[in-house]
Amino acid sequence: MLIHNVSHVSTASRTNRYVNSCFFSGTSHYEGSVNWDNYVSSLLSEPVTDKHIYEISTNVGRDWKDLLRSLSMKEKVIETLSEDYKHDKSTEKCIQGLLKWKQLDPQSATIKTLATALRQVGCLEALKTLRN
Repeated sequence: MLIHNVSHVSTASRTNRYVNSCFFSGTSHYEGSVNWDNYVSSLLSEPVTDKHIYEISTNVGRDWKDLLRSLSMKEKVIETLSEDYKHDKSTEKCIQGLLKWKQLDPQSATIKTLATALRQVGCLEALKTLRN
């Protein structure tokens, strides 16, 4: 059984996300056995829709800031969103952040770019949702 490295995840959060951000090769019964790197690299550059954003946001959760950083959103914009939506749940913060990303950078707002960022921050449930 081969366990793929998750060195991109910070040491503090690596333990918490170990099962979610790793996948096991050669284990067909394990749902995480999809080779996400191959999946992401096979995607086309279709635009992200609002529907995609709404569907994946519940699976991003508290990682919404990391996702936006991975999408190259400026820290000032992220902090403004955090303040503007401080009384909302993380799902709403994620939705608003991704909508802002799409608005600010429509050329880069593709399914492939989003999937790559989800993979980088270890949001495999959101990646599975996006795949479906």
